[in-house]
Amino acid sequence: MKLRQVGRTSGGKSFHNTPYEKDSGPWFAGHVTPALHYTMGGIKVNEQGEVLRADGTVVTGLYAAGESVGGVHGENRLGGNALTECAVFGRLVGQRIQLNGEVPAAVVPAEVTPVVAAAAAVPAGERKVTRAELAKHASKADCWVSLYGKVYDFTDFLEEHPAGEEAILEYGGKDGTEIFDKVHTRAMLDDFDPLGELVD
Repeated sequence: MKLRQVGRTSGGKSFHNTPYEKDSGPWFAGHVTPALHYTMGGIKVNEQGEVLRADGTVVTGLYAAGESVGGVHGENRLGGNALTECAVFGRLVGQRIQLNGEVPAAVVPAEVTPVVAAAAAVPAGERKVTRAELAKHASKADCWVSLYGKVYDFTDFLEEHPAGEEAILEYGGKDGTEIFDKVHTRAMLDDFDPLGELVD
């Protein structure tokens, strides 16, 4: 059996390395979703994926990989490289980390530790939010969005949203689950506490 024209479902028309022999694997596949890229910068790392300080010294025990790092692409980002850099540099970093059955202590600057601890101690508020109430919060000064049956207040996050505030404001006061699911993972919501549950 031969695997031909890999990528046909994405509209690809040129497959220079086909045919692929079935037994020449292993084969891996990944789902790539279009997204708006907003920066070429990131965390500075060395060739082993170790995070570097501004003076170029290594932050012991702290690694970074994928699109969080800077300096991989140079001045121009090559389209389609995101999955590659996550897989290649993620594997490189993963091979260097020696857990020996224990999770290494996180390297966190002392000045931010109290803030992180305080945020973790605050439980998410849970209440019932009707669609009528949700609809009242659809402005830049007060923007709520429903995702997966929960309601989130993204007002303070609008200016920080990598794809721009308009992408969130378009769904202010409404359910944005469908569009969110196309370009994000559900785990991204872990950084946000829901205001409550959406009810009819």
